[in-house]
Amino acid sequence: MVCFCVGVTVAGVLAFSSLKYALFPDITFPVVVINAQAPLTSALDTENKLTKPIEESLKSLAGLDNIRSSNYPAQTAVSLSFAVGTNLETSTSNTENIVKQLKLPKWANYKIIPLNLNESAAVSYAIESKSGNLNDLQKLAKYKIVPAITQIPGVLNIFTARRWEQRTSTYSYGWTPISRYINQT
Repeated sequence: MVCFCVGVTVAGVLAFSSLKYALFPDITFPVVVINAQAPLTSALDTENKLTKPIEESLKSLAGLDNIRSSNYPAQTAVSLSFAVGTNLETSTSNTENIVKQLKLPKWANYKIIPLNLNESAAVSYAIESKSGNLNDLQKLAKYKIVPAITQIPGVLNIFTARRWEQRTSTYSYGWTPISRYINQT
């Protein structure tokens, strides 16, 4: 009986140690956002001439779960949520192909932004200078700071944004967000 119990215990420990588990399972929550702008004077015009054509053309996309939009005068944001596990790159490519074929108002432009909600920003930074100029800050960030941060283990992506504000002539260069993703593999 003792040998049987020891055998079952050893088998259980070996089986448990070979199980694969993850603290953060690799589940993809794909979202594609279309930010579109056109010289339209009201949110209602924007909805009718930008948002509705974009939404109507995209509602037949494979794996699409939900479409949401926000309208502002001259600007819309259309968010496409896809079924869990849908390939984000394929969804983004299919979205781009459809939006390229649309007849949007004159002077309209758009940007397509793929998002994996499983990945989120861990750290955001900004640098600013009262005496320097924005180009100097951009060079500092691009050639010194970003390469140094990229070398940190676990950093998957870094996104940068550039902004100048008229608050006492302050120049700033920030990461909005600077995304530090933990590599789950």
